[in-house]
Amino acid sequence: MANTIDILDLLFDKILRIDVSGVCNIRTISCATLQEQLLNLFLIPHIILFLFIYGLSWILVPMHKGLRYLVSIGAYLTIVIMGSPYSYYSTLITLFLLWWQLALVIGIFFFIWSRIIHPSKVPELFRIGKSAMEKVTEKSKRNTAIEKKIDSIEAQIRALENRQHRAIQESGRPNPVIEAEIAELDRRRAELEKEL
Repeated sequence: MANTIDILDLLFDKILRIDVSGVCNIRTISCATLQEQLLNLFLIPHIILFLFIYGLSWILVPMHKGLRYLVSIGAYLTIVIMGSPYSYYSTLITLFLLWWQLALVIGIFFFIWSRIIHPSKVPELFRIGKSAMEKVTEKSKRNTAIEKKIDSIEAQIRALENRQHRAIQESGRPNPVIEAEIAELDRRRAELEKEL
């Protein structure tokens, strides 16, 4: 048992620079037993850390395998070893554990969801949703275009009514051509309003 405690002391205190008592008490991380310490302070954070480093190396050096390894090693050493008195790793443990719990909840949700709707049906459902959205947006675009036409016709009617008013003031009688144009525009406006 003494060898195990010495190894854990070396791992947590010297290599990872984690103050086990401080991290477990301050951040309410359950670390009462040796197994909980290994799980919460080493295994889960390292899984997430390796996923992050893997993604980072592919982003920085997508074409060269050797440089990806070099970037991965450098990022790992920077996160775990650098910093004083404690490493970045010790400050990120809580964030890593919260991310892990969130990933587990999302994973369980998708597992249950895949039992309700089979994954092979998902593309078909997306196509149905996409076509429904296209119809809704197509209808709204058509309605917007019709409303613009109605606004244009109403502006033309107002302009013709102003001309008719001036014609009545000048000659004392309405212009029959303008009346016919107004009547035609009123008919077109009524047809467009029916389409809405």
